[in-house]
Amino acid sequence: MAISGGVDDHFVALAGQWIRSTARIGYPTDVYDVAVHRLSEDAVRRLSNARFLRLSEVEFGDRGPRAVYTLFGFPGVWSIPSAADTEPVSAKPLEFTTYVYDGGNGGMQQYEPRLHILLSATAEELTSPDGAPLQFQDRTGQSVRLPIGLKGISGCSVWHIGNLDVPIDQWAKRDATLVGMVSGVYQAHGAVKVTRWVAVTTLINAAFPDIQPVLRLHLR
Repeated sequence: MAISGGVDDHFVALAGQWIRSTARIGYPTDVYDVAVHRLSEDAVRRLSNARFLRLSEVEFGDRGPRAVYTLFGFPGVWSIPSAADTEPVSAKPLEFTTYVYDGGNGGMQQYEPRLHILLSATAEELTSPDGAPLQFQDRTGQSVRLPIGLKGISGCSVWHIGNLDVPIDQWAKRDATLVGMVSGVYQAHGAVKVTRWVAVTTLINAAFPDIQPVLRLHLR
């Protein structure tokens, strides 16, 4: 695993111990599907030009069925891997704004409302910033189905940016907040699954006892 955006334009390797969630008793699989890693001092130094999130920028509550979210990631269909150490990776970022999925959830495996948020992700709702219809395509111009075409964005950040009951010109009065990260898609339903940030915080709280007092102070 590595993070892009190092001060030298190289990936910052995340070697060492990772702490990951495990399946709960009575569950065949891990519904949390998250992991955390404590950055080394060298990694922090190499990411000195990056901005790190603060607890005040994270949101744990449910914003309701009218909430609007934006996810950021790098779909595999827009990326070109390197074939040699001297060759750069080519990746194109995606900014995808959508709202809470309002369809049925029958047949959705590993979905729990308490732990996850479902977002709508169908081609019919895809538009450009000016409202014109768009087609989701790969880097060669071929049409790609949604949401399966988003493969590669697992783990990307998801932000709460507004509410459909509030005029859009009022959204900027409230800062965007991080609510979770993409952890899967349901192709048959046209939905993206987001693991709520509370799952990440729970793992951090258990893995790093030295910062537990700070987390408790913030979450009260």
